[in-house]
Amino acid sequence: MSNTIKNSIILGLVFLLISGFCYYWLKIYKGKDLKGLTTAKFEKQEEFEQLKQLADKHDVLLDTLKDLTEAFYKNDKILLSYEDSKVSLEYFNTLASMGDSYINFTFKTGGKQEFDDYLTTSYELNGEALFYNLYNFIWRLENYKRLYNIQSLNLQEVEKVDNPGEEPKSYVKFSMVITGFSSKEKLSTSEEIIDRRMSEPIAYNPFSPLVRDYIPPNRDNLLEVNTAVLQGLTEDRAFIADSKGNLNVMEVGDRVYLGRLAEIDKAKNQVVFTLNKGGFIETVTLRLREND
Repeated sequence: MSNTIKNSIILGLVFLLISGFCYYWLKIYKGKDLKGLTTAKFEKQEEFEQLKQLADKHDVLLDTLKDLTEAFYKNDKILLSYEDSKVSLEYFNTLASMGDSYINFTFKTGGKQEFDDYLTTSYELNGEALFYNLYNFIWRLENYKRLYNIQSLNLQEVEKVDNPGEEPKSYVKFSMVITGFSSKEKLSTSEEIIDRRMSEPIAYNPFSPLVRDYIPPNRDNLLEVNTAVLQGLTEDRAFIADSKGNLNVMEVGDRVYLGRLAEIDKAKNQVVFTLNKGGFIETVTLRLREND
């Protein structure tokens, strides 16, 4: 065997040994470390994305805060020449007696403070109100011309039933601390209580529960799907008998007790109803009997 062949074999064996060692070192000896580094890299990427989203939200909130702060300082306010518990209670009662901001509250005077150019008095209001009424009361307090500042506000949802069997109403139990301001000097400004501005309507009551135990009674004598029988179908109408045998001719969208007729499927010989049972959405299907 020539030296060239011997050298080639030796080099091949050395190459195989080196390759095997590298494979063992990378895949087996360092494999766990590499896997851990890969997992750590993935976790850091996720953390980075979360922080990036928070940073984006921070910028949006900062812009919103800036706009609200500018609007607040541009708001035309009146500093009263004289302010005490009698003046403030009369003002709060005036706002609370308006139809769409009617609230019941108790009133307690807090501490007084004196500054270089003005005086402050704090008041505590506690009570219950419908959410929309309380919203309008706070909006007027913040936006009408007299200078009052809400220092703290605590809210809690409370359900109340006026009469047994009626649907509970969602009230808000509130506690707020309000600061009133007055000047040390007589000012020649108007101290009119009310202006004509109205709050922008708010579409959603965040204190209204999405799910509740109360199921309203069937006062309108609507069809009760759970005891109904599907008698016949056309392309756009369903003929459904109630528990007393009375026949109801219905179309998609017609009301039933707790819901509406959602679908008429003549091909499948069935109708589908969507019901809202205290916040739980339920689908009920009625099918034609085979002998029908």
